[in-house]
Amino acid sequence: MPKFRFQRLDQHSIAIELELSGQSVQLRGTANYERQSDLGPILRVHVVDPAGDFDVILREDTWKGEIISGGKSGADFRIILAASNLITRDS
Repeated sequence: MPKFRFQRLDQHSIAIELELSGQSVQLRGTANYERQSDLGPILRVHVVDPAGDFDVILREDTWKGEIISGGKSGADFRIILAASNLITRDS
């Protein structure tokens, strides 16, 4: 299966779907493709949230998740995250 190029998602709206504590959660944000010296190429999805804005960062070289058309989400693309994809990182 060819690797999905995160660069194609740059400046697009993204819906991130994940399950937390048995509940389905959808986050929405805008993607920025960047290169970081310690992580390599990444996709940073900035989520504006009433409780506080945050970023979801995906590393292109280790990403094995699913990225599909936005469909009914109203976003350009949807990213499906499993618990195994999540790693928290303090800034």
